[in-house]
Amino acid sequence: MRVPRMCCITLDDALSDVECGDGFRKLLETAGPGADTVVIAGYLAKEYLLLKEYDRRLQAGDSDDENNAEMRWLSNIKFSPYLRTLPWERGINAQEHVLFWEDGDVDALLKGSLAYADAVEIRANVKLVTGILDGIICPVICKARPSLEEAVRGSFVISLSRAFVAPCPIDGGKDEDRLAPVLDMLQHSNIPNICHRFVEDGSIEVLARPNLKSGDELFNQYKTEEDIDIINSSPDLGLYRVLWSSRSQS
Repeated sequence: MRVPRMCCITLDDALSDVECGDGFRKLLETAGPGADTVVIAGYLAKEYLLLKEYDRRLQAGDSDDENNAEMRWLSNIKFSPYLRTLPWERGINAQEHVLFWEDGDVDALLKGSLAYADAVEIRANVKLVTGILDGIICPVICKARPSLEEAVRGSFVISLSRAFVAPCPIDGGKDEDRLAPVLDMLQHSNIPNICHRFVEDGSIEVLARPNLKSGDELFNQYKTEEDIDIINSSPDLGLYRVLWSSRSQS
């Protein structure tokens, strides 16, 4: 099978967003390394909150007929079927992440380990970024504002745990973060029965390794356990320091 780039969530979707694209673009221009992840996470959070508002209004009896322009606008969220499959909260699809933990759990379970400093730092950074994204997203989703922190936290979990790094066909092959529906549902295995590769038209091609039988679960291998990116994996936090510095000066 192939997953076309137009079916994936990319930075282009965030920057071309009618409501928040200009704000995301300014953030990308003024921030440092890691800005792509923050912008995509902000876009995900904004779209998810609009989707929740649409569901809330439907349950309250609103309809999206031709006489209700706002509901028709909410009903046209581009990736709504995909957004509904993602683990926005802890435990959905067995999703676990340190961003979902309580502060006491981080101290109790990680303090004294090599993971503790990274866990504390990424939690603090996402909290700071939430305040920055608030200024971009809030004018669009002000009614859902109490849920913003939860949505941003979920969007970072999704971006950090599910995004693929792929060459962008319209940017000279430069690597981009990409959320790929269907492909990101596959579990990891050191003995995978499929492989994926990026092709020139920007799509992701998924191929069977052995012969597959009906009913077989598909497994991908995202990284080997010996891969240097796994051993030394740590988010680039330079962006958050730049943002906090500029925020403190304004």
